[in-house]
Amino acid sequence: MRPVLGATSRQAAGNARGQRAAVLLILLLALTPAGADTSDFMGVFAPSNWSATIGSGSVYFTNSNTELALVGPNATPSGGGSSIDGITYNGPLGGGLVVGGTLEFHWEYQNYGTTISPSGGELDLTPPGGGSPITIPLGDEGVSASGNLTNSLLAGTTITFYLNTTLPPGVSGKLSAELLITDFQFHDIPEPSTGALLAALLVGLGTVWSSRRPPRPSDRR
Repeated sequence: MRPVLGATSRQAAGNARGQRAAVLLILLLALTPAGADTSDFMGVFAPSNWSATIGSGSVYFTNSNTELALVGPNATPSGGGSSIDGITYNGPLGGGLVVGGTLEFHWEYQNYGTTISPSGGELDLTPPGGGSPITIPLGDEGVSASGNLTNSLLAGTTITFYLNTTLPPGVSGKLSAELLITDFQFHDIPEPSTGALLAALLVGLGTVWSSRRPPRPSDRR
């Protein structure tokens, strides 16, 4: 006849299973990244983390930092030619994105009938460590246009918006062109912190060790 587990033994076995389940839950929570999505030009994408390079036009955040506007000059640049106005994301620590993730935004390029080719907006994505940027036209060659853009980016990527405005001689007092960035979102993919992983490991080892100890004499009754 098989021995029947006593109440104490059954309770001990149940406690061991519960402990193992708790360890698994803690490990899963520690390994699951806490997403910190950003909408509009807030948080780590606040205006203070961008730097503008102004030609003869202007670059500014508007509508409670929900929009980024790059505006061409309303007069022919001194000496003729074109005006290049841009803004680059430096990140809170410098060096671009702190973590990798997905960038999404809506863009609108408007040519007000005063620009000539080559004019238009663009997005430059410079990979970590420098190198040749990926250039994406946003309303190229002076044609009014709009669209939505989604890009997966690595940590350390530098984001730059440009507006290149070329004006014919004699233009004055009339808005030339504008590039507007709205619905800006970044869905980051942070890695689990070292502290969370270490804490989960220590808890797991401690629980496994306690569950493998030999039963006490009182548990054998």
